[in-house]
Amino acid sequence: MLKVNSNKILLAIRIVTLGILLFPIWGSSQMPSLAKLVVKSNPSHAQINLNDQPTDRVTDAVFVVAPNTYKVSVSGSANCGDNTVTLQSGETKTLTCSGGSWTVQ
Repeated sequence: MLKVNSNKILLAIRIVTLGILLFPIWGSSQMPSLAKLVVKSNPSHAQINLNDQPTDRVTDAVFVVAPNTYKVSVSGSANCGDNTVTLQSGETKTLTCSGGSWTVQ
């Protein structure tokens, strides 16, 4: 007859339960893909603001961001007021400030 240690069985059950809680096998456990926001200007080297906050970046710059809506402005060598852009998961959008207005690609 087999001898079974109840402590080992309880430990195995706890490990399996913890694994299921931490790494569920049902549904989607993946995080959404990030998005890319490219900010350019003519002339370049303009200060970039995101959501009314200055960044430490100047144009031309690429930001890897979470999918969301962002308010972008630039000042300095080029000046463009606020432009609001919404990025979806995996999407890339390029904003270019030239002559005081924005183009979006």
